Amino acid sequence: METDYLIIGQGLAGTCLAHQFIERGKTVKIIQNQDLPSSSKVAGGMFNPVTGKRLARTWKQQETFSYLNTFYQGLETILNTKVLHKIQLFRPYKNENQRSQFIKAIASKGLDDLLLDIPGNENKNDSINAPLGGILTSESGRLDVPLFLKKSAEYFTEKGLLELGNFELKHLVTNEDVTEYKSVKYSKIIFCEGFHVKDNPLFNWLPFNPVKGETLDVTLPESINLQEIINQGAWLMPMGENKYKMGSTYDWDNLDFKTTEKAKEEILEKSRNFLKAKPTIIAQSAGVRPAVDDRRPILGKHPKQPNIVIFNGLGTKGVSLAPYLSRQLAEHLIEGKEIDSESTIERFYTLYS
Repeated sequence: METDYLIIGQGLAGTCLAHQFIERGKTVKIIQNQDLPSSSKVAGGMFNPVTGKRLARTWKQQETFSYLNTFYQGLETILNTKVLHKIQLFRPYKNENQRSQFIKAIASKGLDDLLLDIPGNENKNDSINAPLGGILTSESGRLDVPLFLKKSAEYFTEKGLLELGNFELKHLVTNEDVTEYKSVKYSKIIFCEGFHVKDNPLFNWLPFNPVKGETLDVTLPESINLQEIINQGAWLMPMGENKYKMGSTYDWDNLDFKTTEKAKEEILEKSRNFLKAKPTIIAQSAGVRPAVDDRRPILGKHPKQPNIVIFNGLGTKGVSLAPYLSRQLAEHLIEGKEIDSESTIERFYTLYS
């Protein structure tokens, strides 16, 4: 018995990669440990083409965003579920100096296809404190990541592709001639473990720099009815039915999935800069983002075992990066196409011993 690819992990990276293989007619098996906490399952799912204090297109913005809609909308048809929501993002100006800098940056960096200056007197929502106006971002939005993973899991299960349980390294046999797991042969085994790569001796030598983040699920008075994502220090994102998600925090020291009072207060304090209404908290979530020292993803083959592959390190940009990079990895493994030099694991081969 032989299967083309075994994927370890059904988070955002593993799920997108599995869909890429299926689209190309390849046989796939996915192993997902439901007992492990997952950052994907609590992700806000926001995507934003322009980031940073000085305004810059996010890494590979044109390549990733041109494919993002095609990929997720195609899967909406297959999964018969709406998961992609295009939502404009409004970033209120903090002060007159920031307003001047941002307006200049839009012109000098050629961002007028994505950003629009909104004067203060055109702010239509009294619940948002934006006396100087702000910038309105197009091509932003959110992916309902938990629903996408759930419906994908159901789809994989119907096809007999998903196994719930723990991957046990002791059952892996790999050499130049064969790659086998529990007596089943595979062309490649791809590890999409997110933060849990720390427990995998095949890849835990890589320079991961994971960061914990916490979010709040809240409600606001119905009269507010926000239609845009608001982002100024903290962000507030409409989720439908008068529910919103707020975030997020960054903690490099406490890498666990426990929620904290400190993170809750930090989010609420920052939100008071732009939100006049008092939110009612209905839930709090924590996850650990699988980030890398150089802030770029890691994909490709193990330096000594070419049938063992990794797809990890999507960080805070998983929703926009996963479609593009999963396609690139699938084409690399199937057709031999090159992986971007900034993303390939080969940039870290010298660290392996």
